[in-house]
Amino acid sequence: MDGWRSSHFQIGLPDLEMFLEAYTNSPWAPSLHANLGKYYRDRGFISPALEHWAAAWALAREYQEGHGKMVADYTLAHWTRLLASLGRYEILAAIFSDTQGRALEPGPLSVMWARTREAFTDMTVNPGHSYKCGTFALDHIGQTLGLQFDARALVSVPSPSSGFSMKALADLSTQ
Repeated sequence: MDGWRSSHFQIGLPDLEMFLEAYTNSPWAPSLHANLGKYYRDRGFISPALEHWAAAWALAREYQEGHGKMVADYTLAHWTRLLASLGRYEILAAIFSDTQGRALEPGPLSVMWARTREAFTDMTVNPGHSYKCGTFALDHIGQTLGLQFDARALVSVPSPSSGFSMKALADLSTQ
């Protein structure tokens, strides 16, 4: 990992991926998956980030102490944060159900975990406020194209709990 970091994450990435494919039960696998999840997330590669964090959680979730718990907590905080930002309500519901009573060590990860749980509660209680990316995207497109429209009215349209479908957004764009 130090060599990979010192190369500014440029060399060895395929080697890490191949290692994880070849040695799925390695004691290093949870940590490598967790770090690769963060690496991909920080660079905007959402699908690989989700895959690595899901794998890290599957391997580390049972740890209740020591380094294994640290990896599990790191994974849980970052993975659920990304899931919340994507509106993956059903997956979050399952994770929160499975982790009831799990306490993360005090610090930045526990703060992230608490805020993600709050966001999840907001998704449950107020979905029209939580899933606004569709109307925000229409707003930005309209502004970029220089169109005349009521931006406040557009972004105040409440979202359905599932988010807007492409058809619904297309219909909304004609209003």
